[in-house]
Amino acid sequence: MTAIVSNSSEKISVCFDGGGVRGVIPLVIMEKLCKIIGRTLPLWADSAAGSSVGAFTLSAMLVPDPKKPGHPLHSSEEILTNCIQKIPRIFTDTYWQRFRHYFTVKYERKELDLWLAEMLGKGKMNTLMIPFSTPIESFWRGKKILKDYHSKECALPLVQMIGGATACQTFFDPYEIEVDGETMSLRDGGIFANNPAMIANTKYQPDILLSFGTGFPDEEYLNSASSLRRRGVLSSLSMLVESSIGGPVRQTHQLLESSFEEGKYFRLDPLLSLEDYVTDDSSRLDSLIAVGETYCEEQEKQLIDIANLVLKKLGEDPAR
Repeated sequence: MTAIVSNSSEKISVCFDGGGVRGVIPLVIMEKLCKIIGRTLPLWADSAAGSSVGAFTLSAMLVPDPKKPGHPLHSSEEILTNCIQKIPRIFTDTYWQRFRHYFTVKYERKELDLWLAEMLGKGKMNTLMIPFSTPIESFWRGKKILKDYHSKECALPLVQMIGGATACQTFFDPYEIEVDGETMSLRDGGIFANNPAMIANTKYQPDILLSFGTGFPDEEYLNSASSLRRRGVLSSLSMLVESSIGGPVRQTHQLLESSFEEGKYFRLDPLLSLEDYVTDDSSRLDSLIAVGETYCEEQEKQLIDIANLVLKKLGEDPAR
């Protein structure tokens, strides 16, 4: 199978939120969905959008295999396995890292950049298998620019664009590139569009929109006095940043939910414990993967409903 053979004009767009180590959750759910459908993502979706780590994992699924035209180089399962191996090398938890974070960014880019190069290769944004967008904050010629970069309009190397999309503020230095002989600094756009579903809806106008979240906490407990006491000052400040991003994420979901007809918009976003609502704690990886697996079990009917929309589009028999 090397191309979509559609019996339907309905277009499907897929989106992955940002969330650091929580980015494994959409991969677990996507892996299950692709198994039900029987095809990897770019062989059934028409467009995609990812923010921060979601930009990386989603774009990695869209890189074409140079040895097998029409097929992706990586599956969601392979990328998930890669995340388990690489994330602890990037988010290293040492006393030096914690001390360093008082004065500068918390982590060095070296391991992240090596991983990007390994997974994304030397391809350019406009060589991805389906149209793809990611929000990036850039600084150029003294101006701050908030922009979503669209693959069909961008011939820059994929490593550079995803390098910028994953340059999370306070965690990594900006990713710098040369544009017209001047330096442009790229940063994670998740601070203004951590849920990129609205970007996908505006850019691609899909008939069916699948929005994959990276988990959300129990807000009643999150804001309780006992929760604040448990977290301490630094952890609470970090959670405050997460919550400021989480508000627009939920608002985006509510707006899209009200604008799509029933059964055409899906938000796949598990509830998390406070312990799992983390960004750079790689010790929670196994727990986060378990969250995704539990979600798949509890929401099996939802995944089958989505798969059947895809299979109908492809002119194939429904899943059971």
